[in-house]
Amino acid sequence: MRRRLSAAAAAAARPLAATVFVLSVALLALLAGPRGALARKPRRRQAAATPHSQLALESAARARSASGDSVRRLLDESMQHVLAGLSESDNDDFVLLNLAVTNLHWKGWRPEDPKRGLKARAQFCDRARAVFQPADKGRVTLQDMRYFFTICCDDARRQGDAAARAGCFLEAGRAGVWQHEWQYPQIVHDGLSARPWWTEEQLQPKTLSALRSLQDQWQTIRREALASSSVGAFSVEPDALFETGQWDELVLELEGKASTAGCAAMPETCALLHNVLSREGLAEAMAGVTKGAVKVSRLSPGTTIKPHCAAENDRVRVHLALSVPDGDDIGIRVADETRGWEEGQLLVFDDSFEHEVWHRGTEAGSADRLVLIIDLRHPDLEHKKAH
Repeated sequence: MRRRLSAAAAAAARPLAATVFVLSVALLALLAGPRGALARKPRRRQAAATPHSQLALESAARARSASGDSVRRLLDESMQHVLAGLSESDNDDFVLLNLAVTNLHWKGWRPEDPKRGLKARAQFCDRARAVFQPADKGRVTLQDMRYFFTICCDDARRQGDAAARAGCFLEAGRAGVWQHEWQYPQIVHDGLSARPWWTEEQLQPKTLSALRSLQDQWQTIRREALASSSVGAFSVEPDALFETGQWDELVLELEGKASTAGCAAMPETCALLHNVLSREGLAEAMAGVTKGAVKVSRLSPGTTIKPHCAAENDRVRVHLALSVPDGDDIGIRVADETRGWEEGQLLVFDDSFEHEVWHRGTEAGSADRLVLIIDLRHPDLEHKKAH
């Protein structure tokens, strides 16, 4: 499915609010650069970050490597610099505004704190919005605009208004931030096939043959996954995308390197992986994918994973279903189509398109949903340029 965004639908877009989004180390570097001003009083980019913005960045950076109560303390410290910097100047510092909304992800905002409630979040996002107008593309990069819209569109849904979130992304499409409805990655490679769902036949023949080798052994993989699940080998999925319940994973390989802990928990599966990766060429099909992984994903009853997109459109994601409880409300939506899993079967999709996952089983005997995830490099990626 590949559709152009509708300008008429975009006109229905509603005011933006702030949201949760993961701030990577790369984004810290990005935030330290471009900045903008209020719409009513445009100003040129300043030569250097203000003292408050620099201090806020440093505190936020330290929070990323901290743990426990130190995370909260450092984020509070960062937010104090944010608030002080924004209150002391007529100029809206791009760095401070982005930190203000980004800190939501790290729980740097508490609704009971002064100047940090829902209204304040919306106000910060509205102030930042003036920086991200199509007419100002000379001051603000396309990636800056994508970052902003990703942040500010999602909070409307978090506050219970899915229609407002959809309208926000349509507005972004009208501004030329993204080209395809439902597809909102931060980094875009030009010229790649853009479809939410893939058929198995749309994969390279050699890649599909390797996947079939794993599929033939799905019961072995399932047995090890169930055994590992029962002894606590899984860890919480790190990107904070689930809003209820529990979402865990057991990584077997990450960016071409086998996981010692994962393979200790699932040695037969890792032996199978070694065979298809080396002898059957699957390693070549996975090479170069940002954070590309092979892992077992466990979704516990009562879990919902919020709508989101991968950060980059450089991959196609494969699910091999291992354990899918009967009778429960379990499914995955990619773009505007919802599907379910069948044990031993493959699902193939592009996770740079908006998708969400749920397991709404509530019965006492309801079991976990387990799938093996394999990230493949997008078949069209060679010689394409990212922006």
